[in-house]
Amino acid sequence: MNGGGENSPLEGRDGEPRRSKVSEGRRAAWDVVCAWLVADRARARLGTKKRPFPPRDLPPRDRALAREIAEGTVQRLATLDAILIDLARGRTPRPHGLHAALLIGAWQLLFAPDLPAHSIVSESVTLARRAAGEGGARFANAVLRKLAKDRRLEAWLEPPSARANGDRAERNRASGRGSSSANASAASAGMSADTSTSPPVEESPATSRISSAGMSTATTSPESIVDRFAGTSSESSAGMSASMTPASRDGVPADLVQRLATWYSLPSELVARWLSAFGRETAERVATACCARPMSSLRLAPEQDEGLVAQTLESAGCVVDRGPAPRNLLVRRPHASLIESDAFSSGHFSIQDATQIEVADLVVDVALRSGAAEPRILDFCAAPGTKSCAIAEACAGATVFAYDTNPSRLDGLDAEVERLGLECDRSLRVRRLADRAALEEEALRAPFDVVLVDAPCSNTGVLARRVEARWRFDEAGLERYAATQFEIAADAARFVRPGGHLVYATCSIEIEENERVAERLAAHLGWRLVSSERTLPEAGLRDGGGVAILEAPAP
Repeated sequence: MNGGGENSPLEGRDGEPRRSKVSEGRRAAWDVVCAWLVADRARARLGTKKRPFPPRDLPPRDRALAREIAEGTVQRLATLDAILIDLARGRTPRPHGLHAALLIGAWQLLFAPDLPAHSIVSESVTLARRAAGEGGARFANAVLRKLAKDRRLEAWLEPPSARANGDRAERNRASGRGSSSANASAASAGMSADTSTSPPVEESPATSRISSAGMSTATTSPESIVDRFAGTSSESSAGMSASMTPASRDGVPADLVQRLATWYSLPSELVARWLSAFGRETAERVATACCARPMSSLRLAPEQDEGLVAQTLESAGCVVDRGPAPRNLLVRRPHASLIESDAFSSGHFSIQDATQIEVADLVVDVALRSGAAEPRILDFCAAPGTKSCAIAEACAGATVFAYDTNPSRLDGLDAEVERLGLECDRSLRVRRLADRAALEEEALRAPFDVVLVDAPCSNTGVLARRVEARWRFDEAGLERYAATQFEIAADAARFVRPGGHLVYATCSIEIEENERVAERLAAHLGWRLVSSERTLPEAGLRDGGGVAILEAPAP
């Protein structure tokens, strides 16, 4: 028993940070964040085909914890760095192992309220010790214990919305108020504390869409220790630098861009362009969606009863809501074992976001309106095959041909076709084209009624789900993507029959990758641009993306 009660639960009797065994999940998260911090951000991934993350040999609970911590840390890198650098008196912790230990510890304290503070701090300190010895452990212990005293993000960083009430931060600074050095630093930039527990979220009853006609609503310690284990401010991480560099675009104030980029942990270039394109209210709603924890979105097989599937999942402990798309359920938590369920194995549902379900349904609608009794549909950038199967499920008379320039990315398609039972009279309703020669040969038999091009893109509509993608964004990259998208779509158009249609889609919400590509393609081909629109992401509901329909001239 600790009769005197003088030591913190996070300290030993000698005042030193406690030594703690690190859980497999936290250790895996630390390992991958360490590697990610030193990697080239243009290529960095938390996992690869050769080195999957989380490691497959981890128990399911540790796999889920590792993924949640690592993805959350990368997603909130700029926010966490801003707070940690302030607590370290304007310097970035070093080496990278210590930096990673502080990042994953800070993320858990500020964004995972269900995890106990004592285990977060003690295990993070143990990881810091492995990276930087006892000095690093004491530094991490001091920083994380301070954060553990108040686990609200607003205690360390002011929400951008506070500016709407005037320069409250200046008044707080003049009166001496403020809970920490981070608060003081934020106040000097024009920030103050708020009482809310998360970024302001506006409930949106309808989906935000942007058409070619514009926006319409159609339907986010001792000084020696600090000096030794922190570098100068110029040594800040690449993610931090990208987000914190002030930017101005079309009259958008640089200080507003900086505050939003830090709060929502996004590159300043991206924040500036969204403010300019969408206005502040919509830009913040999009940024909030980019920071939300993504739900597992299910596409039900056509013959499945939505209520029965939901009841089955709820009986297994899942929290299930109806999704925004047809035949769509959202599983909030837990969702780590969905693909191990009997319902999944039996083909009752697939994992697919609502916006992507709508793209597949649009292809089906175009195919059914084409007049073909048995439509031939080509999925030109098919990997991993999710949309090919969705189209085949919803269009019983169609044959879907799946092609990808990297055939190995379709290796799992045959198993998915079998799981979903997509066979008809011993003939596969989804057929994999092994290579370009196979595609050309099939097109010689008969051109396709509809060709879908789901082009590679900047992923700005799916940043909640692909957390590393935000740190790869830059304006020059956007131009490269647009050029590649045009080339791919123009190539795919060769396989559309006269009077047929090309459906062009991306996971981007940038106009350069959507309307501009579609307009250029229509002009180049001499085709009619039937429609073009973007769907903005919504927190907890759907990803964003763009889709356009082009019609080839009739014979």
